[in-house]
Amino acid sequence: MDDPNPVRRAHETIELTEAFLGDDGRVDYDGDIFRVRDFPSLDTDVPIYHAALGRANRRVVARLCDGWIPHNVPFPDLEDAFAYIADHAVAAGRDDTIEVAPYIPAAVSDDIEAAKDAIRGHVAYYVGNGRGYEQSVAQRFPDDAAAVATAWREGDRETAVRNVTDDMVTALGVAGTPEGAREQFRSIADIDCVTRPMVTIPSNADEEMTERTIDALAPSSY
Repeated sequence: MDDPNPVRRAHETIELTEAFLGDDGRVDYDGDIFRVRDFPSLDTDVPIYHAALGRANRRVVARLCDGWIPHNVPFPDLEDAFAYIADHAVAAGRDDTIEVAPYIPAAVSDDIEAAKDAIRGHVAYYVGNGRGYEQSVAQRFPDDAAAVATAWREGDRETAVRNVTDDMVTALGVAGTPEGAREQFRSIADIDCVTRPMVTIPSNADEEMTERTIDALAPSSY
């Protein structure tokens, strides 16, 4: 079931989590969605990250969060997307030292096309299943995102995957040989706003590709 107010739910979830982690002793919370009475707080320091896509949810990051986890935001658009968060953080009286920890879908193989196909499947799944992901990708690839989503929702998964172009693969993932993948990953990690890049391996990658990806992109490989 679609959440009638996902932004409010995110806001209250983060406020409530912050209260639970705080040192107030007992937590009372009266929200539109969540209500809590006399719950013990944990008095522990755990940073709160939010995987926000749309502008309203990114404003939640700006007001409340320690970090942002973008997923399926095209890498060339990350700086502009984060600038919106930073501006709203300053407007809310916070500084703009919010960490940016993008998920980087990655597939490593000597067969470059097989690696690209793994990323195609990953992108098609998310664009086809989530309007927010489709809209995020459509900011850079409006026609291609619509073609992927339409085919997926019509049940034509193969066409949906084929509709993920090479440009989309490059802007939304890392795919190639170990050396090529490391170079691509470094270029994303070097984006000014990125502080904590995180590798995610597509679920359609086989065991060998998964192991090659882990080996190639592990910190010890650099």
